[in-house]
Amino acid sequence: MIDEIEITSEDVFLDLGSGVGQVVLQMAAATPCKICLGVEKADVPSRYAEQMTASFKKWMGWYGKKYGEYKLLKGDFLTQEYREKITSASIVFVNNFAFGPTVDHSLKERFADLKDGARIVSSKSFCPLNFRITDRNLS
Repeated sequence: MIDEIEITSEDVFLDLGSGVGQVVLQMAAATPCKICLGVEKADVPSRYAEQMTASFKKWMGWYGKKYGEYKLLKGDFLTQEYREKITSASIVFVNNFAFGPTVDHSLKERFADLKDGARIVSSKSFCPLNFRITDRNLS
């Protein structure tokens, strides 16, 4: 993903369903993003994310490596609380293989409010590759 998209210091990266946070930490370590955010709902991965943060900081310090600002948050990214974080992101990553059609549909509604030029990176397509917006499907 990092090699495929142009990432600048103005980008805000957001991982929806971030698990233990490894993608967020990789982005914080390897890109100039302004901030990297991850949101995870499940209890167990969220607890491991706290441990990942401690290990990440320890090893980055040990090797003298710099990294950007990041936050690993526990919560449901479909709630109103996270709407602003989604709409302000310029790069959104979603590993949506684990999500069902209801979550996918809700995400598409959220993505409609992304700012112009925002990029969505997903592990599974949200619509067919030949999908085109027409007057019929605009809504």
